[in-house]
Amino acid sequence: MKCKYCETINEEDALFCKKCGKSLIENYKEKNNKEKVKTKTKTKIKKKIKKVKVKDKSKDNNKNTKVIYKTRFVQKVFIFLMIIFIIILLAIIGYGGYYYYNTENVLVPNVVGLSYDEAISKLSSSNLEIVKVEKVIDDDVDEGIVLEQNKTPNTRIKSGSKVKVYVGKLKTFKLGNYVGKNIDDIIMILDKNNINYIVNYVDAGNGAGKVLSQSPSSGELIKINEKVYLTVSNEDVDQSKIDSDAMDDENVSLDDEF
Repeated sequence: MKCKYCETINEEDALFCKKCGKSLIENYKEKNNKEKVKTKTKTKIKKKIKKVKVKDKSKDNNKNTKVIYKTRFVQKVFIFLMIIFIIILLAIIGYGGYYYYNTENVLVPNVVGLSYDEAISKLSSSNLEIVKVEKVIDDDVDEGIVLEQNKTPNTRIKSGSKVKVYVGKLKTFKLGNYVGKNIDDIIMILDKNNINYIVNYVDAGNGAGKVLSQSPSSGELIKINEKVYLTVSNEDVDQSKIDSDAMDDENVSLDDEF
């Protein structure tokens, strides 16, 4: 035991200092007090340590699991709603496209075999424009009739489109000036161009087989089914040929009438 007065080291159970002779009892009290303080401090620390709660890891795991499940559920709901939205959007686009296709695109009617006026009416009712192209023909049966069309019937095209139609038109012939010329040469020209003619012979002193007049007049355009009327002097003319041609023309006229 150390004396607090002279700091002499004494035996642990000594009651008085061997050097200065003072009592060592107070030293024992201080020592005991220090030990009590230490003991109390240790006790408090232990109590505090005991009071610290240990977290329950299982509860944290359960909470994390619940959060994960909730997140996955939200994701699934979101994906489902997105799929429904896309399906509805596609349906709207499809219906809109179908409606636009049927309103902005029309069926092409078949106008082949119709007259040009009938073709105009039929194409106009389908909201289509008509473009006329004349096609020269040799048979008057198809005159003014639509022979072809450039758009295939019963197919769809944009509303307001143009449809080109080919309409039959008889071949035309421009008459020359035949007055004063030999009838044989004129007949050769007219036959070559499939032009019908009627020759009327009269007595005249203007020369044998000369054309005295013509109708229609020189420079006019006639169709191949129309007739040319010629007046010719009757001297030195092959009357049998003319009579035969005139008879054929009259027969044609009678057939047309009936």
